Amino acid sequence: MKAVTTLHVSAKYLFERIADKTLYDIFQTTGQELSLNELQGYSYLTKIDMYNEAQITITSVLPYSKFQYITDTADSHVTETYKFKSLAQDKVEVTFEQIEVTSNFLKAVANKITNISLGWLKKHNFKKVLKHLETGY
Repeated sequence: MKAVTTLHVSAKYLFERIADKTLYDIFQTTGQELSLNELQGYSYLTKIDMYNEAQITITSVLPYSKFQYITDTADSHVTETYKFKSLAQDKVEVTFEQIEVTSNFLKAVANKITNISLGWLKKHNFKKVLKHLETGY
């Protein structure tokens, strides 16, 4: 899935909100307080529901331009990337890309069908979340 949207916020503001969300998740999960400089390469285990855990690894942190992490579960490997392109002082183009590789054939087929039929809804909801961040600016 790939979604591109333009928001009336600075790239710095949006990047910091996403980084803050990650830092808070790390604190809630591990009890460790990290700084932005310590994020790249950091990996931690988190619960995604009652029965499943995921290994999250932050792979790329380029302040105000890129934030990327990988989520590994028992049967999937998901890479999520946020790219920020500053268009003006208070205007940013955000590109979100999610690439999922699944080892389970049936789950891969189900994901493909879901992405074809409901991919537009996932993109719509993602943009809606970003627009919500815009209102807090």
